[in-house]
Amino acid sequence: MKLNQIIALMQGKKQRAKKALETIHRGWDQTKLTGISKTYRPRDEDGVQHPPESKEVQLRVGDSIRTIENVLTDLFNGVYEQEEANTRAKADIKVGDKVIASQVPVTVLLFLEKQVVDLITMAKAFPVLSNDRKWTYSPASACFETEAEETIRTAKVSDVLVKYEATKEHPAQTEIVKRDVVEGFWSTTHYSGAIQRKTKSELIDRLVKLGEAIKIARETANLESTVRDHKFGKSILSYIFGD
Repeated sequence: MKLNQIIALMQGKKQRAKKALETIHRGWDQTKLTGISKTYRPRDEDGVQHPPESKEVQLRVGDSIRTIENVLTDLFNGVYEQEEANTRAKADIKVGDKVIASQVPVTVLLFLEKQVVDLITMAKAFPVLSNDRKWTYSPASACFETEAEETIRTAKVSDVLVKYEATKEHPAQTEIVKRDVVEGFWSTTHYSGAIQRKTKSELIDRLVKLGEAIKIARETANLESTVRDHKFGKSILSYIFGD
């Protein structure tokens, strides 16, 4: 039997064992555990006769033990055979023509498969750079930055506007007007710790391909590894229950 076959059977073995144990554990009905046999003998030969009474034992601990032994022997053997085969099941993780890792045990492949799923979830949440600016990576700041943008800083100044000059009869008419004058210049550089959208897409793509390669490697390992028959379950349960 191949490892992938025993894996397919193990769920059924576990369910049967669980159901049998639960049924036995909950089924200790005293009325079924006990039996009786009664016969009547009159004091005198010509006395009234009464028919015998009997009730058979319907539930025996010994029968339950044999049921437990059967289902657990099957389960224990299956678990042992699966795990023992797992120690021998190995395959290469291969993406395209490139072997990423050689002869990786199937238990490690299972671990990696779950890790890659978590890494994909993490990568999808990575922030990306905004499209409204031109970004360049700066080793000095270890992040992305823009070219310096220069903007003008202005200030309000007040001027007196003479609308009418003063005469002998009337004072001058003036008005206070405000205007903007250049006070200085701001030079602004923007920084970002996000990554490029292309980098994020390429990372997720590599993770997806790696996840697929790990699944193929796991299936290959399970398909090629042969399960060896063992008497492990019988040895354990014979010790527990004896003969």
